[in-house]
Amino acid sequence: MFAALAGREAEVAGEFEIASYRAAGYFFRMSFEALTREVAAWPDEQVRRFQAFLVTLRHQREQGTLEKLGAKLDDPDPSRWVTLEEAERRLGLADA
Repeated sequence: MFAALAGREAEVAGEFEIASYRAAGYFFRMSFEALTREVAAWPDEQVRRFQAFLVTLRHQREQGTLEKLGAKLDDPDPSRWVTLEEAERRLGLADA
């Protein structure tokens, strides 16, 4: 059911409509704000699964993402490699 909604976005009373669908005669609508509140209330494991879904979805939509990542991982030139510490620093994950 949700697959049929992909790309259906609309402005509804000043709120960004994320999903709307009909099921069993009922009409459901969720704004972006309502979705963020809902996700914020989920347990950590459920949030991680949702994050994994979103990353997978993004990669499916970005043409060549997996090929680019694979090429980077397979790069035989050590001059383009970075250490884990350097990667953490670049990503802002290094301990202060």
